[in-house]
Amino acid sequence: SVREACSKPAIVEFEGRNYTSFCNSYSLVLTTESSGEMALFDPEKGNYPDVTRLISFDGEKDKIDISDVIAKAKTQGYKLKRSAVMENQFLLKYKGNYFRIGLLDSTFGVIDDGEKATIYCKPNSNRPITIVNDLGICVIMPVRMEGEPEPWMEVIEV
Repeated sequence: SVREACSKPAIVEFEGRNYTSFCNSYSLVLTTESSGEMALFDPEKGNYPDVTRLISFDGEKDKIDISDVIAKAKTQGYKLKRSAVMENQFLLKYKGNYFRIGLLDSTFGVIDDGEKATIYCKPNSNRPITIVNDLGICVIMPVRMEGEPEPWMEVIEV
């Protein structure tokens, strides 16, 4: 069974602002937008994890057009579906690290404001990337890659 904290949003505070937090085992989104009709995590059912400790502004800082990355993947056959979030067929290679395009698409989609986003990434580190814009913050876990990608993998390099 999925932990309730990974199935319901919660309100968390980060750097003096309140955000609606959505998390799973592979990614985190903090958004300034409301969760709408979605039920929030009930603190009486236990503690919501301290997701803010996943946020790191270490590494190199860049501005990236994530929509452009998703568009490139779509020209290679990518579609957002559950399998794309869980499998390594479509990958973003960024500063020597690999990330699932489906995870990037579904996570960043929550805060996508149509503008370039700021990305923090430690090169060749196998560490998560942190993506920031005016609507919020995303953290995406990397795919550990031993050697070169398999021939069946579509890799979009930025």
